[in-house]
Amino acid sequence: MKIKQNAFVLHRYLYKETSLILICFTEYYGLVKLVANGARSLRSNFRGILQPFMPLIIYYGGKGNIKTLYKAEQISIIIPITGNMIYGGLYFNELILKLITYDCNHLIWFHKYLYFLKVLASTNNSLKYVVCCFELSLLKYLGCDINLMLKFNDNLENKNLYRYQIDNSFIITNKLDYFSFSYYELFNIANFNFKNNKMLDVARRFAKIVLTYYFGLKNIKSYIFIN
Repeated sequence: MKIKQNAFVLHRYLYKETSLILICFTEYYGLVKLVANGARSLRSNFRGILQPFMPLIIYYGGKGNIKTLYKAEQISIIIPITGNMIYGGLYFNELILKLITYDCNHLIWFHKYLYFLKVLASTNNSLKYVVCCFELSLLKYLGCDINLMLKFNDNLENKNLYRYQIDNSFIITNKLDYFSFSYYELFNIANFNFKNNKMLDVARRFAKIVLTYYFGLKNIKSYIFIN
């Protein structure tokens, strides 16, 4: 059966003499791994379009973990991400490669990803701010939602410090350290209120704690370029 999907190429590597292995983020099937036979040959119809940040329609099929890419069509021009914002796009791709599952519907996050690519291409905000919004949005999508944590921790009060727990909850602490947050800080992170640099650093610290614990952030190579 031939499958048609809107997709982005997140990662590609060489395969045999003239082919490529692609990992694509698709609209309804999440991540899919494909072989693009002959994609590197001079006469290939794939040449020039199997690029990151390029909106595509792809046609693929086959059995096994690696499907065959039959056809790819460019929907529009490549999303014009330039300068240091490119590091943000590469970081987004790495996070999705690590956190989004294969062959599962991630329609909501597919369109969120497209939205954030467009933000990178057109924003007047800093790279750090856009990345923080992306990280927290992705964590919320994956179930690490501070609003829910606050809702189910009725004992939280404005006057206290709280330490994040690995079960997505908070406990009261008297220790002011890397893992502790005030209620004010948690409230602002939950509501994406971090326009000033101090609050932005706090929000990124929270995102880093969660991403590192659950998803091994240290293994994401592009992370060093967005700090």
